[in-house]
Amino acid sequence: MPDRAHRLRSTWTWALSVAVFLLAVVSFGGEAAGLGSAFANLDWQLLPYIFGLTAINYVVRAWRWHLLLRRISNEPSLTRSSLVFFAGNVMILTPARMGEFIKSYYLNLLYRIPVASTAPIVIVERVSDGVAMLALASTGMIFLGTGWAIAIPIGITLAMLYWVLSNPMMLRAVAGLLWRLSLTRRWARPVLRFRSGSQTVLSRRGFLQSFAVGALAWGIECVTYFLVLISVGATPTPLLLLQATTIFPLGTLVGTFSFLPAGLGAAEASIAGLTILVVGLSVGSALAAALVIRVTILGFGLIAGLIAASIIGKLGFRLPQG
Repeated sequence: MPDRAHRLRSTWTWALSVAVFLLAVVSFGGEAAGLGSAFANLDWQLLPYIFGLTAINYVVRAWRWHLLLRRISNEPSLTRSSLVFFAGNVMILTPARMGEFIKSYYLNLLYRIPVASTAPIVIVERVSDGVAMLALASTGMIFLGTGWAIAIPIGITLAMLYWVLSNPMMLRAVAGLLWRLSLTRRWARPVLRFRSGSQTVLSRRGFLQSFAVGALAWGIECVTYFLVLISVGATPTPLLLLQATTIFPLGTLVGTFSFLPAGLGAAEASIAGLTILVVGLSVGSALAAALVIRVTILGFGLIAGLIAASIIGKLGFRLPQG
């Protein structure tokens, strides 16, 4: 019965996200011809650079994962921790990408590292990503004077989330409450392990390290969106780069906080809407740009994840066990 309920929730979640995505496309209405024209006139010569920057972005993120993992354990090596990182991308199409907790499962399977010890790394990745996106977007918002209505409530939410997760006393109190209740007692130890791991990676130094590398990765994604905008006809100027650095992080954050799988629909609509408002592109060109950047990033991550997961499936039990 629980499995059936889980499948039902999953089905409805996907149905909702597809509906939102279609609504986003329909709401940009009678511009279907404009969208087709934008794709037909796409500057295909820029696509190798767009794909190349996307690959570099993922390599930077894999490096950050390894740096944070090193704060927990001396294993695995950079090559194998990167394999685990990329395998986690099979769950990229989940709300707020929280399905990437599967990376902790892989580490437990291959190296017997407790899941609760490495789960905080995924939390740090998500929270520091949010802060990095806000920091990048703010540089543009200061000059462009737009986007604050989106950025401020998201910033407050991220600050509160970090404070709760990095507060050892609060996590200890939660573990104590779980221990007192017979139905939840089995979760007390994992929460305590999470508390132990979170003290390491959610420390000020660990968080700043994650933020710095995350800002680099998101900066690369902003440059990628800058190239995408050029590919659909925008004029390459320093102002356009500033606009891309504002639009893409804000639109992605809206998708993240929609809690739809991968933010589908919400992110594309937000990126396209902000592009129309800030850059002044036509509806068709703006929607084409949003679709190109999102399909490129999500598609690359998913394909890389499937390949890495396949490798783990074939070689996993021959890797060292601790």
